[in-house]
This record gives sequence, structure tokens and C-alpha cells, in this order.
Amino acid sequence: MRYSLATVCVALASGACSSTDDEAFAAKRQAVVYGNDDRQNYYEGSDEVPLRLARASALAIVPARALSATSSGTLEVVAKTARETWHLCEGERFGDEPALATCSGVAIGPRHVLTAGHCFESEQQCRDSRFVFDYVIEEPGDWPHIASSAVYGCEALLVHHPPSAEDDFALDYAIVRLDRHLDASRAPAALSRGAPRATAGYFALGFGLGLPLKLQLDVSIVDARPTHGDYFLTDADAFVGNSGAGLFDGRGLLVGFATGGEPDFSQAANDCVVSRVLSAPCPDCAAHGERFAYPGPALNELCRKEPSALAVCSDDLVGRAQSAPLAGAGCGVNPASAGAKLAGWVVLFLAFARMLWRRAVQRST
Repeated sequence: MRYSLATVCVALASGACSSTDDEAFAAKRQAVVYGNDDRQNYYEGSDEVPLRLARASALAIVPARALSATSSGTLEVVAKTARETWHLCEGERFGDEPALATCSGVAIGPRHVLTAGHCFESEQQCRDSRFVFDYVIEEPGDWPHIASSAVYGCEALLVHHPPSAEDDFALDYAIVRLDRHLDASRAPAALSRGAPRATAGYFALGFGLGLPLKLQLDVSIVDARPTHGDYFLTDADAFVGNSGAGLFDGRGLLVGFATGGEPDFSQAANDCVVSRVLSAPCPDCAAHGERFAYPGPALNELCRKEPSALAVCSDDLVGRAQSAPLAGAGCGVNPASAGAKLAGWVVLFLAFARMLWRRAVQRST
């Protein structure tokens, strides 16, 4: 997966993409498909939980101009194929499908969508976007059919934190308030509670390359970075357009959302591109996986700005419901720092007790 062009330029300026003479390291660095390409279309799925969330909680973020109303009440997808858009070589998977989405998102409230911060350069860009459910392929060879009721607008970009050198590009999130409440067929994703206890058994729902929704099962967390509370690394087969895609555990609870990763393609001899593939075991994957952000920092910022925005703000579930320590105080609790806070209180108590003891000694003498 790649960041937006502006983000890539900033990363290059900071030396984040410096070259190396280690060819093996470079090969791992450029990989985006980890082992087999496990992406599936909606109609290929069989597990109830991913299929339910694919309809209820996963949204494609698309330019408003890419949807055209029809007389039947549905919306026509106005987009080139992925092969045309990305100059994919023959044989690349899903090349004949439309490349419509610019980013992915996941519903986290009755009117709130969580996505990556770099998906929007401004609030105006958010307002010029549409948030689309049911951007899926239901049968082989089919083209997506989207009802107008499945399309939402951006009322406000409530929280916007694109990657920044100030936090070493570690935080990348946005929360959008939609123009109306979700209808009864949709449901916000439930948040995972506690730090990830497993390394495998996760699944992702996203719109990489702008394609109709792809399910990816059996995603593994290769480095949870539990003491950082910003992002973790996975072996998801993610591409540009996956930014904002939700990662869920086996129960369907939201663990994180995609924000970036490795370069997507390599150039072929005939001027088309092929997906980068890592076919061997990856001893350095802990440093070179696909980034997924913990939801905590974004939710904390939302709760600071609008304490009544979500139930997790009012009932103090933000800290306890997240799958990693949270950055910043906000309305949440940082589980990783709980021990340090307790130790701090013990030190203060002992210092206070010592002061009282000294005063008592002074008075007695």
C-alpha cells in the first residue's frame, strides 16, 4: 500500500525511503503480497461474520463525480477498470473490475466513519466525496449495483490528523460525520477490548486499488507494538485504496484500520506493472509489514471535541475498548501507563508521609 502523493513526498524529504545496498532487504521492503494473494470477492466468501460486516460496516470513499444517477433509482459506477487505471499487466488479478474508490472506511457510530487521515487534504475534499456501502461484486463477471440509499455524504471532517513529522508519521487518522444516520441495514463496528492476544486469525475488509470490496482472511499481526499505541504491522495483502480499511478479529470486533505500507508494484519489461510478491518467509516482517492504526488516538481526539459523539465517550469505554495503549489523555485511559501512574502515586504518597513524619519529629523536639 502507498500513501497519497503528498505523504510520499514528505517521507522522501525526511529520508524515510533511503536506498540500501542490501538486495535481500530491498526485496522485502518492496513486497506487498505476503505469500499467496488471499484477496477474495464478496461472492467468494463463506464466513458469516466477514460477509455481514462487509455490508453493514465497510464503506468505500469515492469522488462524488464518479457516481451517476439512473432512472431505476440506482447509481452507475463511472470508472475505468483497474487495468486501465494502474496499467496492470495481463494476468494481474481483478484487472477487469472498476477502480472507483480512493480510500476505505469503517462505520464506528450512527453517523461516524473512521478512516486514514491522508485520505483527505481538506474538509472540502471530504465534502466532495461520497461514502458508499454495497460496493461489492455479487456474482462472477458482474458490475457493482449501488442503490442511492447506500450512499452518504460528508457533513463534517470532525477529526483530521494526517501523517506529520511532529509525531514521526506514526499517527494517521480521520473521523467523518455523515450527512445522515445509518439506515437499519447498517451497523457500526464494535470495538475490540484489550490488547491483541493472538497473532493470527484476523480479517480485513477494504477497497484496495479502488476495486469493489475484497475480503482477506487469515491476516496475521507481525508486530503489535503494544507499548506505542499508534499502529501495528500485519501481513495483509494491501494496496493503495485500502487506507482506512478495517481489521477485525474472529468475533468481528474492530482491532485497527489500514494507514500505509510497502510499495505496491514493480515495473515489467512491457511498461505495465505487476504486484510485488514476497514468496519466502519474512524474518524482517516486523519492520516491513502493512501498517494498521489502533483506533484509540482517533477516538480520544473525537471525545475531547465532542464528548457526546459516541457511547464510548460517555461511558469511559474508549480506553478499555481499544486494542492497544492510547496516545494522549483525552476521554480515554491508557492501559499501558496504568502501572506507571500507580507507581507515581505511591512515590507521591511516600514523599507526603515522609514530610508529615519530619514535621512530627520537629514538633516533638
